[in-house]
Amino acid sequence: MMQATSWTGCVCTSSTPRSSWSTVRSTSRLGHAVAEAVATDTALRYLHGQGATAGVAVFAAGETFRAHYHREVTEVFVCTLGTITISIGGTVHELRPGEVAVAPPGVVHQTSNRSGSPAEFFYIKTPGDMDDFVWVDHETQTKGTDGMSDGAVVSEALVTDQDVPGRFFPEQQDGRRVVVLDSATHSHRHAAAGGGVPGQDVVVNASYAGVYCARLLQETNPLGTIGIDCGIGKDGAGIAGLWYFEALGVPAAAADIMTVELGNGRELWEEGVISRVNGAASVLGIEPGQSVQEAAARMLAVDGELPPPDPYNRQVVEEGPGGHNVVVTNSIADALPEDKDTNVLCTAGHTGRSVVEYIVGFRPYGFICSDGGVGKNDSGLTALEPANDAGIAGAAVSAQTARMGDGKSTWADGVISAMNDLARDAGVTVGMSAREAAHLLVARETGGA
Repeated sequence: MMQATSWTGCVCTSSTPRSSWSTVRSTSRLGHAVAEAVATDTALRYLHGQGATAGVAVFAAGETFRAHYHREVTEVFVCTLGTITISIGGTVHELRPGEVAVAPPGVVHQTSNRSGSPAEFFYIKTPGDMDDFVWVDHETQTKGTDGMSDGAVVSEALVTDQDVPGRFFPEQQDGRRVVVLDSATHSHRHAAAGGGVPGQDVVVNASYAGVYCARLLQETNPLGTIGIDCGIGKDGAGIAGLWYFEALGVPAAAADIMTVELGNGRELWEEGVISRVNGAASVLGIEPGQSVQEAAARMLAVDGELPPPDPYNRQVVEEGPGGHNVVVTNSIADALPEDKDTNVLCTAGHTGRSVVEYIVGFRPYGFICSDGGVGKNDSGLTALEPANDAGIAGAAVSAQTARMGDGKSTWADGVISAMNDLARDAGVTVGMSAREAAHLLVARETGGA
């Protein structure tokens, strides 16, 4: 067995037979070299630590992965194909199949393939925290004579405040802070400068709120984020990062581009007005029209886990005569017994044939759904006629005007694109706002009312 006196930059080989390897299951991709290397005391010690994450990295000829370090994670590298060059704490190693290297917490490391052929390595991280990842800025990290990153055990001052232009901290609360950046591309500098506290920073940045920027910001494991909507743009790309963060359970919002200057974090903080929010932000009471400062304050106040979002989004938005109300909910399938012959439902699913059973079964006083883009053979509107035959007034909004799956958007943003005869008799017309149409439906008188 291999004996090591130091973990820093440790490189070892193993002659342990494959038959002794039982902790990690081999695959044809990893082959015998991984089976032998992972069987050493070194690798097993880390694999049996406080949970582990493992994977395979494939490097094309000439490819380099940026220099970085981990605050608490120890990373083990096992070369499985070709030759991997790895710098750990300023010492450069050439790993060949079956050889192992270890990067302890706080030690800068960088991997590359300098050969003319593909190379691979198997890695194990313990603890298995994929968010413990700090980039070392290429402009401030020194280079050795071999061209790779130099550096021993690092402090949080590898990058200084002066290396993060425009950064400032306007608010703090119980160890949590708001950090303002001119660009999402400064997020790794922020982390490396010692200002980043994983899970404790609300990051306000004057970049667009798209997926690319969201990935950069996720390096800081933010408590919440606020960017700029950049006019929303084609396919909603200017705010697509809001849903990226929603999937991670992170509150995120975007400010209206017409209220701020791009690339100016201070103006975003001082002048920005929120235009879009994700579900996690909405749960905190953040909504369009609020100032960036108010939105950031609500994110900053989060202590512990966020309250779960309401999957139904149900809310009474208008009280009508005779006990009839306008109620928003995300789907007609989420109607309640209390809605029967009583409430007008503004929902956000399509108005196709599969919803007929819900409309006729629940029998709301009226309904407004989405036209689902209308589609082939007007299939997005198929349910309007059967509803009319059942004596239920209904209409649909254009899917281009309101977000499908969000009943509040149907009511607040939707524009009517179609209706059945009963809704038309109540005064509903194409081009009318859903809000106005819902008011007409809830206020109408019927023979059974």
